[in-house]
Amino acid sequence: MVSIFIPTRHGVNTLTRTLNSIIYKSSNKDNYEILFAVDTDDVETSEYIDNYFIDLDINYKKVLFEPLGYKKLHVYQNELYKESVGNMLWIFGDDVEITTQDWDKIVLDNINENYLYCYFNSGFDSWSFSIYPIVSRVWVETTSRFSNNSQTDLWLGYIA
Repeated sequence: MVSIFIPTRHGVNTLTRTLNSIIYKSSNKDNYEILFAVDTDDVETSEYIDNYFIDLDINYKKVLFEPLGYKKLHVYQNELYKESVGNMLWIFGDDVEITTQDWDKIVLDNINENYLYCYFNSGFDSWSFSIYPIVSRVWVETTSRFSNNSQTDLWLGYIA
């Protein structure tokens, strides 16, 4: 299973496109879970997430946090890791669109990889692609945390 971590703050405008791409580009909804980190003062996004999944049989979890800010992004990610069950862990943005069909099979077919860098289309800003790391649970358990600082992709790349 792939655990997808989505820290979000005021993400209502972009989450539909993000979630639709995760769900409708996957091959099997049982291959992944989606975990959200939402600040307690962001009621609109919190309610949006619950309403989005109301008629979907998708495994998701929402974890509420006192607002920490971007410089504490790793705190959100480390807590989501503790709540996750997947063998593969994926940091994800609330403003990213997956364009690869059957992305879940691709990730799970590479489950023996120690480290993956994935490129996916980000249709929400001026970037033509975004880089989001996917790592195995074993690797995270070995390092005792998912991330050491808010620049998770750089930190993971450095220790890899």
